[in-house]
Amino acid sequence: MAAFHFNPRLIKKHRSYLVPEAASACGVTSHTVYRWIKSGLTVCEDEGLTLILGRNLQPFLIQMRGRRKQRCGPGQLFCMRCNSPRVPIGRSATYRPKGATTGMLLGRCGQCGTPMFQACSLRKLIEVRLHLDVSMTNASPDIVDGSESLTNDDFPEGAN
Repeated sequence: MAAFHFNPRLIKKHRSYLVPEAASACGVTSHTVYRWIKSGLTVCEDEGLTLILGRNLQPFLIQMRGRRKQRCGPGQLFCMRCNSPRVPIGRSATYRPKGATTGMLLGRCGQCGTPMFQACSLRKLIEVRLHLDVSMTNASPDIVDGSESLTNDDFPEGAN
């Protein structure tokens, strides 16, 4: 199954769409829209025209996206190759700070060995450490200490 990356909020609720217009607005083919109709998308049919009301299409897309969404459980990171949440190798991950309160969890998929990344706040890190062995790394110096002013050393001293 292909990933669903469309933003349902771009559909106008007070507009009606023909099948090709709905397909274009969603970035899919007309065949996909007809598949949606067969799977329960409400339409208005009149004199051979199939109209899809925006107020019906938007909630349908939101519901469809919700069915595909996979939340990571405790001790899991999302593997892009497996396209599902997985436990990292050795139940271990590395936390790399990105800012004062946020960072990234890094691990390797236990199934395929692919690197996995997940944004994680310090508050959530406490919960993650209950399920994974998390090692900490230092942040890059440019992130930690921003108090030094930057100078341009390309010009010799005294040059204007």
